Amino acid sequence: MFRNIYIFGLGMMGGSLAHAIKRGKNCKKVYAYDTCRQSLLFAKKNLLIDDYDDKQFTLLKKSDLIIICAPVKKYDEIFKVIDKNISRNAIVSDIGSIKTNITTSLDNCSVSLRRSFIGSHPLTGSEKYGIRNYQTNLYNNQYVLISPFNKNNGLLKEITNFWKKIGCNCITIKPRQHDSLLALTSHLPHITSFVLVKNILSKCPQGEIDSYTGGGFRDFARLANSDSEMWEGIISLNKSNIINSIDEFTNEIKNFKKIVKNGKSTEIKKYIEKIHKKLNS
Repeated sequence: MFRNIYIFGLGMMGGSLAHAIKRGKNCKKVYAYDTCRQSLLFAKKNLLIDDYDDKQFTLLKKSDLIIICAPVKKYDEIFKVIDKNISRNAIVSDIGSIKTNITTSLDNCSVSLRRSFIGSHPLTGSEKYGIRNYQTNLYNNQYVLISPFNKNNGLLKEITNFWKKIGCNCITIKPRQHDSLLALTSHLPHITSFVLVKNILSKCPQGEIDSYTGGGFRDFARLANSDSEMWEGIISLNKSNIINSIDEFTNEIKNFKKIVKNGKSTEIKKYIEKIHKKLNS
C-alpha cells in the first residue's frame, strides 16, 4: 500500500479518483495540487483529499505515488515540477488519453523520473468537467489501459495493483498501439459528435432544437458538450492517428452512401444486421 498518493490536477476525473482512493482506504493520505484554488478548497471541504499543496510543493515531496490528472498539453510543465520535487522511489503515472507524446516530454526530464513513470488510461469519463462534478462510482469495474515506458516490471506490478484495489480491470498495451487504437475507439466518436451536432444546430430553427430531436441527438450532444481544452489537446497531439481514423470513417460513409443511393432495402438491412451480429457475438 502507498503511504501518500498525490493527485496533480483536480478536475472531474481527478476528484473522482481522489474519492475512490479515500473510499478504498488505499493509502494514509491523499494530497493534491491544482492551479484553481477553489477546486482545492472544495476537495478538502468535501473530504476528497487530506490536504493540498502550494507552489512550494512540500506535499509532493512526501508522496510515493503521483498521478497526473490534467490536460495532456500541460504535461511538459507538470513533469518539470515533478522532476524537481519527486521523492526517491516514488512512482509517477497519469490518466491521459494519449501516450506517445509523453516520450517527448520525458526526454527533457531526469533519468530517475523517466524510470519512475508508467502510463495509465482509465476508459471512463463524463462530458461534465470540474471538481464539483466528481462522481462516486466513476472508476468502478472500469478498464484501465497501462502503458509501460520501460522494462521495469516492478512499476507495472505496483500500478496494476493500485488500479485493481480501486475496482478496475487492467490491460497492458504499448504507447503507440494505445494511441492508434484510441483514435478509432474514443477520439473519432467525439470528433464525429462535434461535427454532427454542429451541422444539426446550423439546420434547426433557433431555439427549437428540442422540438426536432430525440434520444439519438441527445447521445451525440452529450459527447459534443465535452471539455474543449481537453479535447483540443488530445486532437492536436494525436493528429496523425486521428486523421487516419477520419479517413477510414469517411470511406465507410461513402460506402454506405452508395448502398443508400442504389435504393435496395435488402442491402441496407443486411449492412445493419452485420453490425448487430458482431455486437452480439
